Amino acid sequence: MNSLKFLKPKNIPLLLSIGEIILGIPEDELGEDYIREADRIILTFEDFLQFEVKKLLYLFNSSLTSLFISFSFKKYTKMSKENRAKYCEKWMYSKIGLLRTGFVTIKAISAWAYYSSTKSWEEMDYPGETIGREHLTPTLLFGKEPYKWEDKK
Repeated sequence: MNSLKFLKPKNIPLLLSIGEIILGIPEDELGEDYIREADRIILTFEDFLQFEVKKLLYLFNSSLTSLFISFSFKKYTKMSKENRAKYCEKWMYSKIGLLRTGFVTIKAISAWAYYSSTKSWEEMDYPGETIGREHLTPTLLFGKEPYKWEDKK
């Protein structure tokens, strides 16, 4: 994982454990592609947003934030799977708007990183990129066969 430009080694277990709870995919299945894609996505953000994401990841895994939210002094990465799910739920339904916004940001980065990977397409029954294959995709009308391109003379 030396190719990461934004994420630090300490962020890798955090992102994997977040992905496991939010996406419901075991950490070992998410793998390096998920981390590299998250890194690439965050690098597309403007500098001030990258700085905010860095602070958000720190806060999400902070013992003090955990104490404030779930009355436990454990970091997110050290919690059991059940407690991590409850912790995410408390961020998601918090009365504090900044926590909800932070959770949506983390959720968006996680989902974007996983579902943009070609590895996940088969699981979702996504046929892949359609540019250049428009004639193979079905029409919007259910039950209608896709248009067959034929050479007209």
